[in-house]
Amino acid sequence: MIRTSISKVIAAAIVVTVLQAPARSQVTNVRDDGADIDVSWDGILAWGSWPIRESRHAAADRDWPEENSDLVTAQGEDESEVVGDAHNDNDSESSIGGCVYDFEILSGFHLANDINNRGQIVASSGLDGFLIDDGVLTLIAVPGAFGTRPTNINENGEIIGFYAFGDPSSGAPTLGFHRDRYGSFTTIEFPGAHSTYLWGLNNRGDIVGYFVPAPPAPPFPAPFLLNQHGEFTMLDIPGSLAAVAFGINDRGTINGGFLDAGFTFQGYLLQKGMIFTVNFPGAIGTDVARTNNKGELVGTHSIANPDAADSSYLRSKSGVLSEFAFPGAVVTLLSSINERGDLSGHFFDGPMSPPQAFIARCGNDD
Repeated sequence: MIRTSISKVIAAAIVVTVLQAPARSQVTNVRDDGADIDVSWDGILAWGSWPIRESRHAAADRDWPEENSDLVTAQGEDESEVVGDAHNDNDSESSIGGCVYDFEILSGFHLANDINNRGQIVASSGLDGFLIDDGVLTLIAVPGAFGTRPTNINENGEIIGFYAFGDPSSGAPTLGFHRDRYGSFTTIEFPGAHSTYLWGLNNRGDIVGYFVPAPPAPPFPAPFLLNQHGEFTMLDIPGSLAAVAFGINDRGTINGGFLDAGFTFQGYLLQKGMIFTVNFPGAIGTDVARTNNKGELVGTHSIANPDAADSSYLRSKSGVLSEFAFPGAVVTLLSSINERGDLSGHFFDGPMSPPQAFIARCGNDD
């Protein structure tokens, strides 16, 4: 069962060995055309039927605790350009532009991985990926692959994600993929890596993700940027033992999480060479799942109990914070936010329930 964010999985896996911060490098001409794609990922069981949408209506207007001014701290200059001023505003109508959310359950799907501004959704059901476009379903799966996970779709209809031809839990490598709007797949691998995971794609064609080194190097993830010209660059997150990149917006702001020397997982924003750490007040771990072009972001955080499930939060461009939960859910994990403030993610109804995909569409409280 998937009850925790990837940040907690990574932090739990790195308890004894220390991974040195990666050096910056660049490789050109790394895209290989014509290869099939699929997703290697933590095991998701194949449940469900074709999706039938159910609607629930709720307002996301919960205020955060008062002591949240330390949520975002900068390691650089001009912090406000990237993240604004984090604060708690009790008079704010909502954390994201006064949204009142209409919740849509995607029945039969377990993960809603992304929703773009056109309302196109990439989701997962069992080990297969799907594109949901105005009610029309398109299978996103590589023939012969063990599983496919699409993670991001941009405004051009391009999709990225990752796949494997064998069970990753048995050591099969994971490969990244890019699917163009016409359905043509390209496999993407970080040079020399055992596995490559693609998570973020902007409208310029820039991609971010992370790779796991090949043996005998320690199997700890390191983030990278693959720009629109096909050049790989490792991302240097100062003070990190391991790090991941989950998203990149059209301004070039990269978001993700890293494990620091004290074995605490922190979220980060990276823009123009400046690192801004993101920490949920009182949490032992925080990540940033996605940031849009307005500077609004979503992510997850972990409380002090290491066995407890993660929770989700929203942060507006003005720095107003709100905790976010699917109505009645035990656990809610957000994965993305678009320019309108629409959200994607999944939730759990109970301690033994499977994950359930949902979309939360932003409306105004008139």
